[in-house]
Amino acid sequence: MKMEKARNLHYSKVYLCALFIVLYASTLIDEPNILVGTFRLKIAYATFPILALLLAPINPRLPKAAIVYSLVFLSALMPSMAFTHNRAGSIAFLVGAIITIGITLYFSYLSSQLGTERVTKLFIYFYRFSIIVAALLFITGIHERARFTLYEPSYFAIALIPYISITLIRIYSKRDFPAVDTAMVLTALITTSSASLFIWILLCLALVWWRKSQAKLKTGLISFGIALLSLSLLVNFNDRAKAAYNIVANGGEALALAINVGGNRLQRILVTLDVTQKFPLVGVGMNAMTSYAAQYLDNSDYELDGMSASDFDLNEVSKAVNTYLDIASETGLIGLCGYLCFLLYIYRRKGHSLEFEAFHIAFVATSIALMAESSYLRAYVWSLYGVIVGLSSYENSRFTDTPAKDSVPLGT
Repeated sequence: MKMEKARNLHYSKVYLCALFIVLYASTLIDEPNILVGTFRLKIAYATFPILALLLAPINPRLPKAAIVYSLVFLSALMPSMAFTHNRAGSIAFLVGAIITIGITLYFSYLSSQLGTERVTKLFIYFYRFSIIVAALLFITGIHERARFTLYEPSYFAIALIPYISITLIRIYSKRDFPAVDTAMVLTALITTSSASLFIWILLCLALVWWRKSQAKLKTGLISFGIALLSLSLLVNFNDRAKAAYNIVANGGEALALAINVGGNRLQRILVTLDVTQKFPLVGVGMNAMTSYAAQYLDNSDYELDGMSASDFDLNEVSKAVNTYLDIASETGLIGLCGYLCFLLYIYRRKGHSLEFEAFHIAFVATSIALMAESSYLRAYVWSLYGVIVGLSSYENSRFTDTPAKDSVPLGT
């Protein structure tokens, strides 16, 4: 009887691991996508409902607080629906927001059942695989720069933050030096030629150093060495980094440097700030900035001292490439407050292991990185939120040796 119970538990864990990997892989797929009318449905949004049905028979229990804060976030988006400048686009984004919340709750349950050690291993193995695949696509010329199955290398860079954090925590913990994973991170830096990936590596280094205040000279030298090597690789493999270096070396103007490094981002920030001032409470509607900007705004109004980025065009791009400004301009301060409340809930989750600390550092780094991200509905970001909630429940119930009480069945 005991052997049969143990066997069933083993198969259950294998089943949940498979669901975890399949869903997490789907969250990183931007292409191919499914054309539905004028919208492109991403694989993650199509996959999640199917996997949710596979999980339904288990009747999973979820933290009450996670459900409450999820509802707070979704409710905060609703006022903008009444004043949107793009009804169809807003409805599509609302459906996307509901699905991403579902992804968070789904990963919360899976992580709480699999435990910290299994989840960490799944992340490590998956990211090794994704970096190798991305490198092969780059080497064979299929992709100009490595990006796995995402639209851009910068998106892949943000998706890699949990892996970077796990690798750095392992270096600082002195358990063992993760040579393979360090090499993988540097491989990703070379093949993506991503300046943002370099910045996220530095950011994770700084956060790990800050958390590990007892760090000594040895760890400081390791941090400096990783940062120096990353910068050297970046300058040698990234054209924009080379141009920025030349501007600085030749004493160029700060504004020219900013436009070179940031492209049209500075002007897009001005656009969203302007729109937020005009519609402070409810914004122009989810996914409605492009429609509003093309109809009511003019490119010349957002030039910087007579200069403009060559790729700045309000008819094509208007989002700030900053999640917080995008939410403020599209859903107003009401939507932004709801989103920040949800992030604060995630931030306050506690754990007891180094692995949990790595995921928590990844959350902080990702929250900062979202200042350079163009959408608040990136499925892989919301899966990270779920992992933190789930591992927090797992570790706290294990630490107190009692099951978590603040949970309800998913079906209720």
